[in-house]
Amino acid sequence: MSAQREAIRARALELGFDAVGVGPADIGPRPGEVLAAFLADGTQGGMTWLADRVTERQNPPALWGGVRSVVSVAMNYAPPDDPLAALAIPGHGAISVYARGDDYHDVMKKRLKALGRWVNEYLGV
Repeated sequence: MSAQREAIRARALELGFDAVGVGPADIGPRPGEVLAAFLADGTQGGMTWLADRVTERQNPPALWGGVRSVVSVAMNYAPPDDPLAALAIPGHGAISVYARGDDYHDVMKKRLKALGRWVNEYLGV
């Protein structure tokens, strides 16, 4: 792994992400074909926003000219307790894991912005 990739990975982990990957921005035609079929089948359901900017979703360089790599991150937002335990308690309701605690969009967005600022400074862009 290059020193730049390792530095980005280390910083992302420091910011609280659980997994980090860096890959080429040119993803080839296959993912775009899969997305087009997914949308044509209506599999996205109520997530109609997935059809917005489909060209950019199919081809990252169409969104950011000159981009060579993409950083992908993941973060586990599961609660510390067993989320299925509530199902065993009669008369108790269960709340979906994603609906507990802070909205993961907000949590991840703050960390992504911090990582983006750091990458820009680190790479001098």
